[in-house]
Amino acid sequence: MQRIDISVSELSRAHDMRPLVVETLLDLSELAGVIEETEPFTTSIRFTLHKPSQEILTRFDTARAEFLRGLFATAIKAEKWFFST
Repeated sequence: MQRIDISVSELSRAHDMRPLVVETLLDLSELAGVIEETEPFTTSIRFTLHKPSQEILTRFDTARAEFLRGLFATAIKAEKWFFST
């Protein structure tokens, strides 16, 4: 069995298809036994803050706040979005 990593967003952009269409094709391929999902993974995320990060952090317990603090610290600020890989 050959293992490959598939990114819905990359396939969607590369083939000018909506992500929902790509997901549907992957689901149908899995149901037909052509592919098998092994584990989900996230290669990157993008987000925007609607409140200051310090205000957001106060809403979480220590462990979750530390996780978010690390995410905010390593994210790259674009014009509108933050990107993290």
